[in-house]
Amino acid sequence: MIKNYITYFFFIALIGLVGCKKKQASFAYFTGQIANPKEKEIHLYKKNKEIKKASLNNEHNFSLKIDSIQEGLYSFKHGNEIQYLYFMPKDSLVMRLNTWDFDESLIFSGKGANRNNFLMHLFLENEKQEKLFYKYYRLTENAFLKKADSLLQLKLLAYKQFKETSIEKSKQFDNLVHLAIFYPIYSQMEKYAKINREKHQSVSASFYSFRKKTTLNRKDFTTFYAYRNYVNNYFQNKANQVANKKGIHAVSMVLLEQINSELNASNFKDELLENATINCLLDETCSLDDKQKAIHSFYANCKNSKKIKEVKTITNSMQNIRKGDVLPPLELLNYNGKKVVLNKNNIRQNSVIYFWPKERNRILFMIKRVKYLKKKYPKIRFIGIDSQLDTFNWKTYIKTNNLSKENQFKLALKDANKWFCNILPRAIIVDKNGIIQNHFSYIAQRNFETLLRNLSKN
Repeated sequence: MIKNYITYFFFIALIGLVGCKKKQASFAYFTGQIANPKEKEIHLYKKNKEIKKASLNNEHNFSLKIDSIQEGLYSFKHGNEIQYLYFMPKDSLVMRLNTWDFDESLIFSGKGANRNNFLMHLFLENEKQEKLFYKYYRLTENAFLKKADSLLQLKLLAYKQFKETSIEKSKQFDNLVHLAIFYPIYSQMEKYAKINREKHQSVSASFYSFRKKTTLNRKDFTTFYAYRNYVNNYFQNKANQVANKKGIHAVSMVLLEQINSELNASNFKDELLENATINCLLDETCSLDDKQKAIHSFYANCKNSKKIKEVKTITNSMQNIRKGDVLPPLELLNYNGKKVVLNKNNIRQNSVIYFWPKERNRILFMIKRVKYLKKKYPKIRFIGIDSQLDTFNWKTYIKTNNLSKENQFKLALKDANKWFCNILPRAIIVDKNGIIQNHFSYIAQRNFETLLRNLSKN
């Protein structure tokens, strides 16, 4: 009897030890320090879903314990910047970061550091190589391929050296590194073919042999930059390739068809479908029939309710004000808070009415873009309208970026939001008589300057 009890308790103790070991193995720690922080928190994501966040203390340190962690790709966000992490159970990763030089200053120590430092090395190397390729697009096919292979070999050599010093073995991490090494090169090859086709030059049939080595449906890495960039470039080139062969001008419609036929259902597919649909709606070569087909195709294939709502917002916004319409009156507040009305009677010159976005990085891009356009088209008036920022921040952006106070306004009525949508802050082009000259557009749109050149002729 005693012997049976001893055996029983030994068995229970053994289970407890195994259980503890498994529990310990599922933990991971993420700590560090952020110099010149942009906010008071750091956020940790898995597949674009926030799983943890930590506050910075007075010394700008943070500490996160991740329970039941699974090996794989993660990301963290601080301010407007996002970067990748790769965790394995029992990792104890320590990060140092200076936001003034975000990617270049990022360095890791502790358990898991070698893995993440190498991923960061590849990220920075891919950024450098991307800049080199701008010069290589002008090369002949053979010369371009030699340059691409040379850059590929440099990354493969770096990985060989990493493997020789690494004690960790992980097939999943090897797969991720394979993407980070090969897919950015393959992206550039897709771009090269597309650029040459636009110059009426074709690549050889053997040029595309690299496509046999790629996999489009990689649900495990849909948030990883190397995979996402390649898939985007592949579909852009493939759609252009198919449209060119069939003599179709509306490439956006072909793009939608390609995404639907080649990608399995996923959030990433829904994202690409949304982008392709919006491009079709903005594309002047797409007929009204094509646009209706694109919207129908999007609703039939997209599974993401948020994306569906966003496209509905854009389509509704497009219906509110159209090319050829007279500019309707819009009640505004000027820089000093005085109410003014913008309408066809006081527009008086060719103008662009653009709406401010909400996010800081997009605001700064908008400011840079408007300054460029204003300098290039001095006879056109650029009128900015905001409805999302508080007055203090709005005025701060105007003052610190030397924007013309006379051309900046806030919406007096919030229900006037029907004029634009937050996804793509609208830009409305009107002539000196107050007649709208464009469909739904925004200032970063590819053919926006074509519209301005046509306006300048009037």
